Amino acid sequence: MDKDPRDQPGRHDLAHNAPAHVQTSEAFLAEFAALDLSSQRKKIRELSEAEEENYSENHALIYTRLMEHADPEVRRCAVEAMWYYPEEEHVDRILNLFWFDRDEEVRGRAAMVLGRYMYEGFVMEELDSVLAQRVKRALLETATDSQESIIVRRFSIEALSFCTDDPKVLNLIEEAYFAPDERMQLSALFAMGRSGLERWHCYLLRTLDDADKEFRLEAISACGEAQIIAAVQELQKVCFDMDRDLRMEAIWALGKIGDERALHTLQRCARDPDPEVCEVAQDAIEELGIAAAIARGEFEEDLDEDDLADFDVDDDPGWDDEEDAEDER
Repeated sequence: MDKDPRDQPGRHDLAHNAPAHVQTSEAFLAEFAALDLSSQRKKIRELSEAEEENYSENHALIYTRLMEHADPEVRRCAVEAMWYYPEEEHVDRILNLFWFDRDEEVRGRAAMVLGRYMYEGFVMEELDSVLAQRVKRALLETATDSQESIIVRRFSIEALSFCTDDPKVLNLIEEAYFAPDERMQLSALFAMGRSGLERWHCYLLRTLDDADKEFRLEAISACGEAQIIAAVQELQKVCFDMDRDLRMEAIWALGKIGDERALHTLQRCARDPDPEVCEVAQDAIEELGIAAAIARGEFEEDLDEDDLADFDVDDDPGWDDEEDAEDER
């Protein structure tokens, strides 16, 4: 539940190299077929995990072929990687997996990928409207089917959360929040953050101090996605929590929210002795700078440290960053 299409590269500009990609893909598939199952799983997992940083190669042919593999783990990796290839030509294959695969985890991953088509169709309006409505109907039918697997239903609701003006979708999200199954509740929090609607802010803010760590993590992430300004003060505190996972998520969320009060906190985190915390904080500072530049109408792709120096750091008077941080430690 961690993919945001707004942060993902597209592959539309790779079509001019199609013949080369076909040859490379066929060679990969031939080598793949000769491996034992354990090695196949490792290879497809490594390839799919590298997609986020892949700006030059089109692997869609590999993934669509391996979506028919006998092993469900291979199929899961293959269909999940299709998130990065939201072309109309792939919709039918993904829908078939979503409807008919024997493994509910595979179907859940297919639902997640269909969420990319919801984004392209209802947020960016770059997908054929008839096709977008077709995908939406499929997701709605599954999400509202009480006999359906929880795994498939929850990912369907997450996928639908881009449809922010549909009362049916909003009702589904709210019902999931109050569902008895905690997995549905977690998906509701994710969907609330992705939709970014103000009507969900109170739910997310309330969950920031939940006793369950998994719920806190999801709420922190959702507050970042929804850019909830009211969450900044609490997130500043969590940046110095004893729990490393909570710290990392809160640092990331502050960068996404883009509130300039967060800069001082993030700068302190960037000096943390933990190198991973430093790296996340530095990324968050860059994200914060981009958000501020966008707000000023001055965004440029190559944001440098001079841009950050212009920030107006005005920490919330209710939160003394220097003193309370030590208390949290």
